[in-house]
Amino acid sequence: MTRFLTVFLSLASVALHLSAIDIDCRAGQLHSLVSAPSGVTELRLTGTVDASDLLFIGEEMSSLRTLDLSATHIAAYQGKPLNGISTSPQHTIVQGAFAASPIKAVSLPNSGPIRIGDFAFAGSALQSITIPTNVVMLGQGAFSSCPELTTVKLSSATSGGYVFKSCHKLSTVDLGNTTTVGESDFADCTALTSVRNTASLTTIDRAAFDGCTALESFDFGKQLRTVGASAFHHTALKNADLRQASQLHSLGDWAFADNPELTSVSLPDGLDTIGKGAFFDCRRLENFTLPEACTTLPDYVLKDAFSLNTIDFAGLEKINGYALKGASGVGYLTLPENVDSIGDYAMEGMTGLSEIDATALGHVPTLGEKVWENVNTQDVVLKAPDDLIEPFKAAAQWQDFDIRGKSDINGVANPTTSSLRGRFDGYTLLIEAVGYNIAEVELYDASGMMLTKLKGDASDRISIDTTGMATTLYLVRCVLADGTTATLKLAR
Repeated sequence: MTRFLTVFLSLASVALHLSAIDIDCRAGQLHSLVSAPSGVTELRLTGTVDASDLLFIGEEMSSLRTLDLSATHIAAYQGKPLNGISTSPQHTIVQGAFAASPIKAVSLPNSGPIRIGDFAFAGSALQSITIPTNVVMLGQGAFSSCPELTTVKLSSATSGGYVFKSCHKLSTVDLGNTTTVGESDFADCTALTSVRNTASLTTIDRAAFDGCTALESFDFGKQLRTVGASAFHHTALKNADLRQASQLHSLGDWAFADNPELTSVSLPDGLDTIGKGAFFDCRRLENFTLPEACTTLPDYVLKDAFSLNTIDFAGLEKINGYALKGASGVGYLTLPENVDSIGDYAMEGMTGLSEIDATALGHVPTLGEKVWENVNTQDVVLKAPDDLIEPFKAAAQWQDFDIRGKSDINGVANPTTSSLRGRFDGYTLLIEAVGYNIAEVELYDASGMMLTKLKGDASDRISIDTTGMATTLYLVRCVLADGTTATLKLAR
């Protein structure tokens, strides 16, 4: 009987210490109003609190599951350092106040321009959070690494970045009237499948959804102006339709890189800058159209897009290094008229290539190192303007293609009317006049400026040292021994 009574009294004592309490508080007084803080499971505060009260809750109430601050006013604090904090402004939930706390539900103050400090609820047991409209600032990592957080509803608070990073159970986010998703705000939220109310977004910052490996869809609205570097890196997006985002002028580096399920991309007409590697390693991407405002295909932009079969880049002037490396599904490529250069290894591994239409070109584009590495160029037809057949044949790397004239319906180039042949041996330009001696040679750059003038030596050949000449595209004009002239364009 005595033993039973002892156990009963012990259980009764535990029950008394686990309680839900309402307290009308005055700033700095909460510790004196709660006799057994470790037993409080639910706490509703009214009146005024300050940083010392909030830190008291976070540190001493180890059983707290529900916290209601909706009717409180947060006063400024200045006094004894608490966790290294000696001052805190009003309307502010002090940094780290509830970090790693057992709180599962919190109601934030509904008055005053509330600011939530850095890591204020980081690692806590929160299951959901609604940010009221009066909250103006979410500090860096404010709700990061909350292992049980599943739903978030935002308003229009400014982000300090990393706000919900690594909340691995977070599945649903309602952005409300949010205009900016901050840097890494939802990075590594691996369960995130739904992002609602995106219409107000103007900015998706660097790495905002990086590593959201369950995110299959996203609505890109009309107000969008910025998509930062790695914003959607390594997600599960199947489609990226940004056509409505008429104010979007740039995509950041690696913005949609490493998206294994991405099959379709649609970009707005006004987009004029695409960052390095923006669609790198998107292995299921089938079609790609570069907006006409974009003049550069950047480094690595479509590297290892193995499924790519069509690409359209009407306004293109420059293809940077590794841009299409590994795009083995592309069989036909059209080079727009203003393409001037192609960078190192830009087309390496395009093993499916069978034809290049270069008939719109006005000159032979310069090439970087090993542009066509691992491409059987001798099996690829290069259709060129008739006046560029010989320059293509004389240009390193280009000369390895099956070069055919624009006007030859049978696919065999018409004989050139020029009697000149030319090629480069390093920086030495070798010119030959077939069946004629050369009386004089003039060498011009693409703008028509004369670079040098040489007299012939009563032979049909002449060599010119181009070391120090900045241009890579040359116009050769020869006066032959019979008084006639012949011209030739070629690229070094």
